[in-house]
Amino acid sequence: MGGEWPLVNLGDLIEVTTGFPFKSSQYSTNNKGFKLLRGDNVVQGTFRWENVKLWPKTELTDKHNAYWLQENDVILAMDRPWIEAGLKTSQIKKYDIPCLLVQRVASLRATEGLDQNYLRYVISSYWFVEYVKSVQTGTAVPHISPTQIKSFEFKLPSTQEQKAIAHILGSLDDKIEINRRMNTTLEAMAQALFKSWFVDFDPVIDKALAAGNPIPESFHKRAEARKALSKRRKPLPADIAQHFPDRFVFNEEMGWVPDGWKICPLKSITTELRRGISPKYVDVGGVRVVNQKCIRDHTVNYCLTRRNDKTKRKINGRELMVGDVLVNSTGVGTLGRMAQILCLDETTVVDSHVTVVRSSNDIYKPYTFARMILSLEPKIEAMGEGSTGQTELSRANLQEITVLAPPLNCQKGIERILFNNAQKMVVLSKDNELLTSLRDTLLPKLLSGQLRIPNAENFFKDADKALQFEEAAQVDEEWLDAPLSDDEVCNS
Repeated sequence: MGGEWPLVNLGDLIEVTTGFPFKSSQYSTNNKGFKLLRGDNVVQGTFRWENVKLWPKTELTDKHNAYWLQENDVILAMDRPWIEAGLKTSQIKKYDIPCLLVQRVASLRATEGLDQNYLRYVISSYWFVEYVKSVQTGTAVPHISPTQIKSFEFKLPSTQEQKAIAHILGSLDDKIEINRRMNTTLEAMAQALFKSWFVDFDPVIDKALAAGNPIPESFHKRAEARKALSKRRKPLPADIAQHFPDRFVFNEEMGWVPDGWKICPLKSITTELRRGISPKYVDVGGVRVVNQKCIRDHTVNYCLTRRNDKTKRKINGRELMVGDVLVNSTGVGTLGRMAQILCLDETTVVDSHVTVVRSSNDIYKPYTFARMILSLEPKIEAMGEGSTGQTELSRANLQEITVLAPPLNCQKGIERILFNNAQKMVVLSKDNELLTSLRDTLLPKLLSGQLRIPNAENFFKDADKALQFEEAAQVDEEWLDAPLSDDEVCNS
Protein backbone atom coordinates (compact mmCIF):
# COMPACT_ATOMS: atom_id res chain seq x y z
CA MET A 1 0.00 0.00 0.00
CA GLY A 2 1.01 3.66 -0.33
CA GLY A 3 0.82 4.36 3.38
CA GLU A 4 4.55 5.14 3.57
CA TRP A 5 4.37 7.71 0.79
CA PRO A 6 4.67 11.28 2.15
CA LEU A 7 1.71 13.67 1.99
CA VAL A 8 2.73 16.69 -0.12
CA ASN A 9 1.25 19.96 -1.30
CA LEU A 10 0.96 20.29 -5.06
CA GLY A 11 2.04 23.92 -4.94
CA ASP A 12 5.46 22.90 -3.63
CA LEU A 13 6.10 20.77 -6.72
CA ILE A 14 4.73 22.74 -9.67
CA GLU A 15 4.78 26.08 -11.41
CA VAL A 16 1.38 27.39 -12.55
CA THR A 17 1.10 29.78 -15.49
CA THR A 18 -2.22 31.37 -16.41
CA GLY A 19 -2.79 32.68 -19.91
CA PHE A 20 -2.58 36.10 -21.50
CA PRO A 21 -5.69 38.24 -22.22
CA PHE A 22 -5.45 38.20 -26.01
CA LYS A 23 -7.91 40.67 -27.50
CA SER A 24 -10.50 39.04 -29.73
CA SER A 25 -10.51 42.14 -31.95
CA GLN A 26 -6.95 41.26 -32.95
CA TYR A 27 -7.56 37.60 -33.81
CA SER A 28 -6.42 36.54 -37.26
CA THR A 29 -9.02 36.98 -39.99
CA ASN A 30 -7.12 35.21 -42.79
CA ASN A 31 -6.78 31.76 -41.18
CA LYS A 32 -3.07 32.33 -40.60
CA GLY A 33 -1.22 32.66 -37.31
CA PHE A 34 -0.51 30.75 -34.11
CA LYS A 35 -3.10 28.68 -32.26
CA LEU A 36 -4.62 30.17 -29.12
CA LEU A 37 -5.48 27.60 -26.46
CA ARG A 38 -8.70 28.75 -24.80
CA GLY A 39 -10.92 27.00 -22.30
CA ASP A 40 -13.34 25.78 -24.95
CA ASN A 41 -10.47 23.96 -26.71
CA VAL A 42 -9.83 21.78 -23.63
CA VAL A 43 -11.82 18.59 -23.30
CA GLN A 44 -11.36 15.37 -21.36
CA GLY A 45 -7.90 14.07 -22.25
CA THR A 46 -7.47 15.92 -25.52
CA PHE A 47 -7.83 19.24 -27.31
CA ARG A 48 -10.48 20.26 -29.80
CA TRP A 49 -8.83 22.39 -32.48
CA GLU A 50 -11.78 22.79 -34.82
CA ASN A 51 -12.47 26.51 -35.36
CA VAL A 52 -9.47 27.41 -33.18
CA LYS A 53 -8.72 31.11 -32.86
CA LEU A 54 -5.38 32.27 -34.28
CA TRP A 55 -3.02 35.09 -33.30
CA PRO A 56 -1.34 36.91 -36.21
CA LYS A 57 2.44 36.78 -36.39
CA THR A 58 2.45 40.53 -36.90
CA GLU A 59 0.85 41.05 -33.46
CA LEU A 60 3.47 39.03 -31.54
CA THR A 61 5.58 40.99 -29.04
CA ASP A 62 8.01 40.17 -26.24
CA LYS A 63 5.18 40.29 -23.72
CA HIS A 64 3.81 37.07 -25.23
CA ASN A 65 7.02 35.06 -24.73
CA ALA A 66 5.97 33.64 -21.37
CA TYR A 67 2.80 32.13 -22.83
CA TRP A 68 4.27 29.74 -25.40
CA LEU A 69 3.27 26.21 -24.43
CA GLN A 70 5.75 23.33 -24.37
CA GLU A 71 5.40 19.65 -25.06
CA ASN A 72 4.10 17.76 -21.98
CA ASP A 73 2.63 20.85 -20.29
CA VAL A 74 -0.45 19.79 -18.30
CA ILE A 75 -3.41 22.02 -19.13
CA LEU A 76 -6.43 22.71 -16.94
CA ALA A 77 -9.41 24.91 -17.81
CA MET A 78 -10.12 27.27 -14.91
CA ASP A 79 -13.65 28.27 -15.95
CA ARG A 80 -16.11 25.38 -15.75
CA PRO A 81 -13.18 23.04 -15.02
CA TRP A 82 -15.53 20.14 -14.44
CA ILE A 83 -18.56 19.26 -16.57
CA GLU A 84 -20.64 16.11 -16.70
CA ALA A 85 -18.26 14.59 -19.25
CA GLY A 86 -15.38 14.99 -16.80
CA LEU A 87 -12.49 17.30 -15.90
CA LYS A 88 -11.34 19.63 -18.69
CA THR A 89 -7.67 18.74 -18.68
CA SER A 90 -5.14 17.35 -21.12
CA GLN A 91 -1.43 17.32 -21.90
CA ILE A 92 0.31 19.14 -24.74
CA LYS A 93 1.74 16.89 -27.46
CA LYS A 94 4.26 17.83 -30.11
CA TYR A 95 1.53 18.14 -32.74
CA ASP A 96 -0.33 20.71 -30.57
CA ILE A 97 2.46 23.28 -30.75
CA PRO A 98 3.31 26.05 -31.53
CA CYS A 99 0.50 27.35 -29.36
CA LEU A 100 -0.16 30.27 -26.98
CA LEU A 101 -1.98 30.09 -23.65
CA VAL A 102 -5.08 32.29 -23.16
CA GLN A 103 -6.41 33.70 -19.88
CA ARG A 104 -8.54 31.50 -17.60
CA VAL A 105 -6.55 28.44 -18.66
CA ALA A 106 -3.67 27.12 -16.54
CA SER A 107 -0.46 25.41 -17.60
CA LEU A 108 1.19 23.20 -14.97
CA ARG A 109 4.88 22.30 -15.02
CA ALA A 110 6.51 19.98 -12.51
CA THR A 111 9.58 21.04 -10.58
CA GLU A 112 12.17 18.85 -8.84
CA GLY A 113 10.73 15.80 -7.19
CA LEU A 114 7.67 15.41 -9.42
CA ASP A 115 7.64 13.73 -12.81
CA GLN A 116 5.83 15.80 -15.45
CA ASN A 117 3.94 12.83 -16.87
CA TYR A 118 2.98 11.65 -13.39
CA LEU A 119 1.58 15.14 -12.77
CA ARG A 120 -0.81 14.53 -15.64
CA TYR A 121 -2.34 11.60 -13.77
CA VAL A 122 -2.45 13.39 -10.45
CA ILE A 123 -4.59 16.04 -12.15
CA SER A 124 -6.71 13.37 -13.87
CA SER A 125 -7.25 11.40 -10.66
CA TYR A 126 -10.55 10.93 -8.86
CA TRP A 127 -9.17 12.73 -5.82
CA PHE A 128 -8.22 15.88 -7.72
CA VAL A 129 -11.54 15.89 -9.58
CA GLU A 130 -13.47 15.65 -6.32
CA TYR A 131 -11.26 18.35 -4.85
CA VAL A 132 -12.03 20.70 -7.78
CA LYS A 133 -15.75 20.05 -7.45
CA SER A 134 -15.57 20.91 -3.75
CA VAL A 135 -13.58 24.17 -4.05
CA GLN A 136 -14.79 25.70 -7.34
CA THR A 137 -16.76 28.89 -6.82
CA GLY A 138 -19.34 30.79 -8.86
CA THR A 139 -22.84 29.79 -9.89
CA ALA A 140 -23.23 30.92 -13.50
CA VAL A 141 -19.61 30.06 -14.37
CA PRO A 142 -17.92 27.84 -11.75
CA HIS A 143 -14.19 28.49 -11.63
CA ILE A 144 -11.00 27.72 -9.75
CA SER A 145 -7.89 29.79 -9.04
CA PRO A 146 -4.15 29.01 -9.22
CA THR A 147 -4.05 29.15 -5.42
CA GLN A 148 -6.75 26.48 -5.19
CA ILE A 149 -4.91 24.29 -7.69
CA LYS A 150 -1.69 24.54 -5.69
CA SER A 151 -3.45 23.78 -2.39
CA PHE A 152 -4.31 20.20 -3.38
CA GLU A 153 -2.63 17.56 -1.21
CA PHE A 154 -1.72 14.04 -2.28
CA LYS A 155 0.65 11.19 -1.45
CA LEU A 156 3.81 11.12 -3.54
CA PRO A 157 5.71 7.93 -4.43
CA SER A 158 9.42 7.86 -5.27
CA THR A 159 10.58 9.35 -8.55
CA GLN A 160 11.21 5.90 -10.03
CA GLU A 161 7.73 4.73 -9.06
CA GLN A 162 6.25 7.91 -10.54
CA LYS A 163 7.99 7.24 -13.84
CA ALA A 164 6.91 3.61 -13.89
CA ILE A 165 3.28 4.47 -13.12
CA ALA A 166 3.26 7.27 -15.73
CA HIS A 167 4.72 4.92 -18.32
CA ILE A 168 2.04 2.27 -17.78
CA LEU A 169 -0.82 4.75 -17.91
CA GLY A 170 0.84 6.80 -20.67
CA SER A 171 1.21 3.76 -22.92
CA LEU A 172 -2.53 3.22 -22.70
CA ASP A 173 -3.27 6.89 -23.31
CA ASP A 174 -0.91 7.00 -26.29
CA LYS A 175 -2.76 4.11 -27.91
CA ILE A 176 -6.12 5.76 -27.15
CA GLU A 177 -4.92 8.99 -28.73
CA ILE A 178 -3.59 7.25 -31.85
CA ASN A 179 -6.93 5.46 -32.29
CA ARG A 180 -8.79 8.73 -31.80
CA ARG A 181 -6.65 10.50 -34.39
CA MET A 182 -7.07 7.60 -36.83
CA ASN A 183 -10.84 7.89 -36.44
CA THR A 184 -10.63 11.64 -37.01
CA THR A 185 -8.65 11.00 -40.19
CA LEU A 186 -11.09 8.34 -41.40
CA GLU A 187 -13.97 10.74 -40.73
CA ALA A 188 -12.23 13.50 -42.71
CA MET A 189 -11.47 11.12 -45.58
CA ALA A 190 -15.10 10.00 -45.77
CA GLN A 191 -16.42 13.56 -45.85
CA ALA A 192 -13.76 14.66 -48.36
CA LEU A 193 -14.60 11.78 -50.69
CA PHE A 194 -18.32 12.59 -50.54
CA LYS A 195 -17.57 16.25 -51.22
CA SER A 196 -15.46 15.33 -54.22
CA TRP A 197 -18.13 13.12 -55.79
CA PHE A 198 -21.40 14.75 -54.76
CA VAL A 199 -20.66 18.40 -53.93
CA ASP A 200 -17.77 19.36 -56.22
CA PHE A 201 -18.94 16.76 -58.79
CA ASP A 202 -15.41 15.74 -59.81
CA PRO A 203 -16.50 12.56 -61.66
CA VAL A 204 -18.99 14.61 -63.70
CA ILE A 205 -16.39 17.29 -64.45
CA ASP A 206 -13.89 14.64 -65.56
CA LYS A 207 -16.39 13.05 -67.92
CA ALA A 208 -17.51 16.43 -69.26
CA LEU A 209 -13.89 17.36 -69.96
CA ALA A 210 -13.30 14.03 -71.72
CA ALA A 211 -16.46 14.43 -73.82
CA GLY A 212 -15.72 18.06 -74.67
CA ASN A 213 -18.96 19.23 -73.06
CA PRO A 214 -19.22 22.76 -71.65
CA ILE A 215 -18.28 23.33 -68.01
CA PRO A 216 -20.51 25.83 -66.14
CA GLU A 217 -18.64 28.95 -65.05
CA SER A 218 -19.13 28.10 -61.37
CA PHE A 219 -17.04 24.94 -61.95
CA HIS A 220 -14.29 26.49 -64.09
CA LYS A 221 -11.80 26.73 -61.22
CA ARG A 222 -12.47 23.15 -60.18
CA ALA A 223 -12.12 21.95 -63.77
CA GLU A 224 -8.77 23.71 -64.13
CA ALA A 225 -7.59 22.05 -60.91
CA ARG A 226 -8.68 18.67 -62.25
CA LYS A 227 -6.83 19.23 -65.54
CA ALA A 228 -3.72 20.35 -63.62
CA LEU A 229 -3.54 16.95 -61.94
CA SER A 230 -2.69 15.55 -65.37
CA LYS A 231 -1.59 11.92 -65.13
CA ARG A 232 -2.14 11.91 -61.37
CA ARG A 233 -5.87 12.32 -62.06
CA LYS A 234 -6.73 8.64 -62.16
CA PRO A 235 -10.23 8.00 -63.50
CA LEU A 236 -12.80 6.16 -61.44
CA PRO A 237 -13.16 2.45 -62.19
CA ALA A 238 -15.28 1.99 -65.30
CA ASP A 239 -18.05 0.16 -63.44
CA ILE A 240 -18.49 3.24 -61.20
CA ALA A 241 -17.76 6.02 -63.69
CA GLN A 242 -20.32 4.72 -66.18
CA HIS A 243 -23.18 5.77 -63.89
CA PHE A 244 -22.13 9.42 -63.68
CA PRO A 245 -23.40 11.84 -66.35
CA ASP A 246 -21.04 13.90 -68.55
CA ARG A 247 -22.94 17.18 -68.44
CA PHE A 248 -24.66 19.66 -66.12
CA VAL A 249 -28.13 21.16 -66.20
CA PHE A 250 -29.32 24.35 -64.52
CA ASN A 251 -31.87 24.38 -61.70
CA GLU A 252 -33.42 27.60 -60.39
CA GLU A 253 -33.04 26.60 -56.76
CA MET A 254 -29.72 24.74 -56.71
CA GLY A 255 -27.88 26.13 -59.73
CA TRP A 256 -25.87 23.81 -61.95
CA VAL A 257 -26.31 20.13 -61.04
CA PRO A 258 -25.45 16.83 -62.77
CA ASP A 259 -27.87 15.84 -65.48
CA GLY A 260 -30.51 13.35 -64.32
CA TRP A 261 -30.05 13.82 -60.56
CA LYS A 262 -33.19 14.46 -58.51
CA ILE A 263 -33.85 17.61 -56.50
CA CYS A 264 -36.28 17.01 -53.67
CA PRO A 265 -37.20 17.90 -50.07
CA LEU A 266 -35.57 15.92 -47.29
CA LYS A 267 -38.92 14.46 -46.22
CA SER A 268 -39.27 12.65 -49.55
CA ILE A 269 -36.10 10.60 -49.05
CA THR A 270 -36.56 9.67 -45.37
CA THR A 271 -38.66 7.12 -43.52
CA GLU A 272 -38.10 8.70 -40.08
CA LEU A 273 -37.70 12.37 -39.19
CA ARG A 274 -38.78 12.93 -35.60
CA ARG A 275 -37.75 13.99 -32.11
CA GLY A 276 -37.13 11.48 -29.35
CA ILE A 277 -38.96 10.70 -26.11
CA SER A 278 -39.33 12.68 -22.88
CA PRO A 279 -37.61 10.12 -20.63
CA LYS A 280 -38.49 9.04 -17.14
CA TYR A 281 -34.98 8.55 -15.86
CA VAL A 282 -33.86 5.70 -13.65
CA ASP A 283 -30.43 5.05 -12.14
CA VAL A 284 -30.30 1.32 -12.77
CA GLY A 285 -31.68 -0.79 -15.62
CA GLY A 286 -34.00 0.74 -18.16
CA VAL A 287 -33.21 1.66 -21.75
CA ARG A 288 -30.21 3.70 -22.89
CA VAL A 289 -31.05 7.29 -23.88
CA VAL A 290 -28.77 9.45 -26.04
CA ASN A 291 -28.89 13.16 -25.25
CA GLN A 292 -27.32 16.22 -26.88
CA LYS A 293 -24.16 16.01 -24.76
CA CYS A 294 -23.43 12.62 -26.33
CA ILE A 295 -23.20 14.07 -29.83
CA ARG A 296 -19.98 15.86 -30.76
CA ASP A 297 -17.38 15.71 -33.51
CA HIS A 298 -19.71 13.51 -35.60
CA THR A 299 -19.53 10.72 -33.03
CA VAL A 300 -21.80 9.42 -30.26
CA ASN A 301 -20.28 9.12 -26.79
CA TYR A 302 -22.38 6.46 -25.07
CA CYS A 303 -20.59 7.11 -21.76
CA LEU A 304 -22.77 10.21 -21.34
CA THR A 305 -26.09 8.45 -21.87
CA ARG A 306 -28.76 8.01 -19.18
CA ARG A 307 -31.43 5.35 -18.65
CA ASN A 308 -35.19 5.51 -19.24
CA ASP A 309 -37.71 3.55 -17.21
CA LYS A 310 -39.66 1.93 -20.04
CA THR A 311 -42.51 0.99 -17.69
CA LYS A 312 -43.20 4.70 -17.22
CA ARG A 313 -42.26 5.98 -20.68
CA LYS A 314 -42.90 3.61 -23.56
CA ILE A 315 -40.34 3.39 -26.36
CA ASN A 316 -42.17 1.13 -28.82
CA GLY A 317 -41.19 2.11 -32.34
CA ARG A 318 -38.65 4.69 -31.14
CA GLU A 319 -35.61 2.41 -31.10
CA LEU A 320 -32.57 3.60 -33.04
CA MET A 321 -31.14 1.65 -35.96
CA VAL A 322 -27.58 1.45 -37.27
CA GLY A 323 -27.27 4.09 -39.99
CA ASP A 324 -29.61 6.63 -38.35
CA VAL A 325 -28.38 10.23 -38.26
CA LEU A 326 -28.88 12.15 -35.01
CA VAL A 327 -29.28 15.94 -35.09
CA ASN A 328 -29.05 18.08 -31.96
CA SER A 329 -32.12 20.31 -32.05
CA THR A 330 -32.00 22.69 -29.06
CA GLY A 331 -29.75 25.57 -27.99
CA VAL A 332 -27.17 27.89 -29.54
CA GLY A 333 -23.79 26.18 -29.86
CA THR A 334 -25.41 22.76 -29.63
CA LEU A 335 -28.16 22.85 -32.26
CA GLY A 336 -27.06 21.30 -35.53
CA ARG A 337 -24.36 19.00 -34.19
CA MET A 338 -24.73 15.61 -35.87
CA ALA A 339 -23.53 12.04 -35.74
CA GLN A 340 -24.38 8.78 -37.45
CA ILE A 341 -25.10 5.61 -35.48
CA LEU A 342 -22.36 3.20 -36.57
CA CYS A 343 -23.05 0.39 -34.11
CA LEU A 344 -25.51 -0.56 -31.37
CA ASP A 345 -24.89 -3.15 -28.68
CA GLU A 346 -28.18 -2.58 -26.86
CA THR A 347 -31.61 -1.02 -27.36
CA THR A 348 -31.17 2.76 -27.54
CA VAL A 349 -33.43 5.79 -27.99
CA VAL A 350 -32.90 9.56 -28.02
CA ASP A 351 -34.48 12.24 -25.87
CA SER A 352 -36.77 15.01 -27.08
CA HIS A 353 -33.91 17.43 -27.86
CA VAL A 354 -32.51 15.16 -30.57
CA THR A 355 -33.98 14.53 -34.02
CA VAL A 356 -33.62 11.11 -35.65
CA VAL A 357 -33.28 11.12 -39.44
CA ARG A 358 -33.44 7.78 -41.27
CA SER A 359 -33.00 7.52 -45.03
CA SER A 360 -35.28 5.69 -47.40
CA ASN A 361 -32.96 2.91 -48.50
CA ASP A 362 -34.43 2.65 -52.00
CA ILE A 363 -33.55 6.31 -52.67
CA TYR A 364 -30.51 7.10 -50.56
CA LYS A 365 -28.09 4.52 -49.12
CA PRO A 366 -27.52 5.11 -45.37
CA TYR A 367 -23.80 5.91 -45.30
CA THR A 368 -23.96 8.13 -48.37
CA PHE A 369 -27.07 9.78 -46.94
CA ALA A 370 -25.26 10.50 -43.68
CA ARG A 371 -22.45 12.23 -45.56
CA MET A 372 -24.99 14.33 -47.43
CA ILE A 373 -26.67 15.42 -44.19
CA LEU A 374 -23.31 16.13 -42.53
CA SER A 375 -22.36 18.36 -45.46
CA LEU A 376 -25.43 20.49 -44.60
CA GLU A 377 -24.40 20.94 -40.96
CA PRO A 378 -23.63 24.71 -41.21
CA LYS A 379 -26.96 25.32 -42.94
CA ILE A 380 -28.89 23.35 -40.32
CA GLU A 381 -27.05 25.13 -37.49
CA ALA A 382 -28.37 28.41 -38.89
CA MET A 383 -31.98 27.17 -38.91
CA GLY A 384 -32.55 27.56 -35.18
CA GLU A 385 -35.56 29.67 -34.19
CA GLY A 386 -36.42 31.32 -30.88
CA SER A 387 -34.75 33.41 -28.21
CA THR A 388 -31.01 33.34 -27.59
CA GLY A 389 -29.97 30.17 -25.81
CA GLN A 390 -33.38 28.58 -26.33
CA THR A 391 -33.34 28.13 -30.09
CA GLU A 392 -35.11 25.10 -31.53
CA LEU A 393 -34.79 23.23 -34.80
CA SER A 394 -38.24 22.94 -36.32
CA ARG A 395 -39.10 19.54 -37.75
CA ALA A 396 -41.26 21.27 -40.34
CA ASN A 397 -38.33 23.37 -41.55
CA LEU A 398 -35.85 20.51 -41.46
CA GLN A 399 -37.98 18.22 -43.58
CA GLU A 400 -38.37 20.89 -46.28
CA ILE A 401 -34.62 21.35 -46.87
CA THR A 402 -33.93 20.85 -50.57
CA VAL A 403 -31.34 18.19 -51.29
CA LEU A 404 -29.75 16.56 -54.31
CA ALA A 405 -30.33 12.82 -54.71
CA PRO A 406 -27.92 10.99 -57.05
CA PRO A 407 -29.17 7.78 -58.71
CA LEU A 408 -28.55 4.65 -56.67
CA ASN A 409 -26.05 3.40 -59.24
CA CYS A 410 -23.90 6.47 -58.54
CA GLN A 411 -24.08 5.78 -54.82
CA LYS A 412 -23.06 2.13 -54.89
CA GLY A 413 -19.33 2.74 -55.32
CA ILE A 414 -18.99 5.24 -52.52
CA GLU A 415 -21.40 3.37 -50.24
CA ARG A 416 -19.04 0.38 -50.17
CA ILE A 417 -16.11 2.65 -49.30
CA LEU A 418 -18.04 4.52 -46.61
CA PHE A 419 -19.35 1.28 -45.08
CA ASN A 420 -15.85 -0.20 -44.84
CA ASN A 421 -14.62 3.10 -43.41
CA ALA A 422 -17.34 3.03 -40.77
CA GLN A 423 -16.45 -0.52 -39.75
CA LYS A 424 -12.83 0.50 -39.19
CA MET A 425 -14.04 3.38 -37.01
CA VAL A 426 -16.22 1.02 -34.98
CA VAL A 427 -13.28 -1.32 -34.32
CA LEU A 428 -11.07 1.59 -33.21
CA SER A 429 -13.82 3.01 -31.00
CA LYS A 430 -14.42 -0.34 -29.29
CA ASP A 431 -10.68 -0.75 -28.82
CA ASN A 432 -10.64 2.64 -27.11
CA GLU A 433 -13.52 1.69 -24.83
CA LEU A 434 -11.53 -1.29 -23.56
CA LEU A 435 -8.31 0.72 -23.21
CA THR A 436 -10.11 3.54 -21.39
CA SER A 437 -11.75 1.10 -19.02
CA LEU A 438 -8.38 -0.51 -18.26
CA ARG A 439 -6.70 2.86 -17.70
CA ASP A 440 -9.51 4.10 -15.45
CA THR A 441 -9.29 0.90 -13.40
CA LEU A 442 -5.52 1.08 -13.02
CA LEU A 443 -5.17 4.81 -12.35
CA PRO A 444 -6.64 4.98 -8.81
CA LYS A 445 -5.02 1.69 -7.80
CA LEU A 446 -1.57 2.82 -8.93
CA LEU A 447 -1.80 6.36 -7.56
CA SER A 448 -3.08 5.18 -4.18
CA GLY A 449 -0.42 2.49 -3.81
CA GLN A 450 -3.07 -0.24 -3.70
CA LEU A 451 -1.31 -1.74 -6.72
CA ARG A 452 2.49 -1.52 -6.50
CA ILE A 453 5.06 -2.03 -9.23
CA PRO A 454 7.72 -4.49 -8.03
CA ASN A 455 11.27 -3.21 -8.41
CA ALA A 456 10.18 0.06 -9.99
CA GLU A 457 13.72 1.08 -10.89
CA ASN A 458 14.31 -2.00 -13.06
CA PHE A 459 10.80 -1.73 -14.47
CA PHE A 460 11.50 1.80 -15.60
CA LYS A 461 14.78 0.83 -17.29
CA ASP A 462 13.00 -1.92 -19.24
CA ALA A 463 10.06 0.36 -19.98
CA ASP A 464 12.38 3.07 -21.26
CA LYS A 465 13.89 0.64 -23.76
CA ALA A 466 10.41 -0.43 -24.86
CA LEU A 467 9.36 3.19 -25.24
CA GLN A 468 12.35 3.91 -27.47
CA PHE A 469 11.35 1.00 -29.66
CA GLU A 470 7.74 2.23 -29.79
CA GLU A 471 8.85 5.72 -30.78
CA ALA A 472 11.00 4.30 -33.57
CA ALA A 473 8.05 2.26 -34.80
CA GLN A 474 5.70 5.24 -34.82
CA VAL A 475 7.69 7.67 -36.98
CA ASP A 476 5.07 7.48 -39.73
CA GLU A 477 2.22 8.76 -37.56
CA GLU A 478 2.38 12.19 -39.24
CA TRP A 479 0.01 10.90 -41.91
CA LEU A 480 -2.74 11.12 -39.29
CA ASP A 481 -2.67 14.91 -39.42
CA ALA A 482 -1.61 15.45 -43.02
CA PRO A 483 -4.14 17.24 -45.27
CA LEU A 484 -5.62 15.25 -48.11
CA SER A 485 -4.64 16.19 -51.65
CA ASP A 486 -7.18 16.27 -54.47
CA ASP A 487 -5.48 13.21 -55.90
CA GLU A 488 -5.87 11.25 -52.65
CA VAL A 489 -9.50 12.28 -52.29
CA CYS A 490 -10.53 11.41 -55.81
CA ASN A 491 -8.72 8.10 -55.86
CA SER A 492 -9.67 6.84 -52.40
